[in-house]
Amino acid sequence: TIRNSGVSTAAGTLIFNSTDNQLQVYTHDNIWQKCNEGTVTTVEGGATSDNSNRAGYITHTFNSPGNFVTDGSVFDVEIMVIGGGGGGGGRRYGAGGGAGGVVYKTGVTLAAGTYAIAIGSGGSSNPGDRGSNGNNTTFAAGTPQALTAKGGGGGGCYDGTYPGAPGGSGGGGTARCQVTPGGSATQPGTNSAPATDYGNRGGNYGPAPCGYAPGGGGGAGGNGTDSVPGAGINGGGNGGIGVQ
Repeated sequence: TIRNSGVSTAAGTLIFNSTDNQLQVYTHDNIWQKCNEGTVTTVEGGATSDNSNRAGYITHTFNSPGNFVTDGSVFDVEIMVIGGGGGGGGRRYGAGGGAGGVVYKTGVTLAAGTYAIAIGSGGSSNPGDRGSNGNNTTFAAGTPQALTAKGGGGGGCYDGTYPGAPGGSGGGGTARCQVTPGGSATQPGTNSAPATDYGNRGGNYGPAPCGYAPGGGGGAGGNGTDSVPGAGINGGGNGGIGVQ
């Protein structure tokens, strides 16, 4: 009776049903399913590793474009996607570029199929101008499982386009004795719940007296630090912290 009710039974529990003479597994649909002889789900893609800190999990890491492929349904998948970082501001006193946005989602079910992954490259530092933004990284674009991590904002430039650019996390601000903001964070709200988006603004360049030191680029876990007014070239802000 207890076995049939499934009370307090964890998905993935195995039993041998002596009445029906078969091995059965308790599924996410809350039913006992016969384990068919010889059926194995194969999952491929990226660099794989058995994470000793996460019992029962295999990690697939993509540092270049590729496909995540499974020939059967997989459950309780965790997906983390990271955008390319923004480039630093060019020439003198260039501000730090913002970190790529981060999206994290747990409890994902993926049906059999091929899921394309695009990896966003980092931005560049442009002489005499603001750094360019990083590029977006995507998982399964164009499908219901799609997730997007936006590229970070470019850092501001002392002699060009001053403010930090908006991006996954914003770039830091800098200017010639002018108050200039760091770039805003565009990652928050990019993906629908229950996915979690991480991104924060870049550090601001403070008011006079002139210090020339720029703000730090924003990080996935916190804002870029604002510059310290009047502190000279040593008053630049640190980049924002990341997320683990």
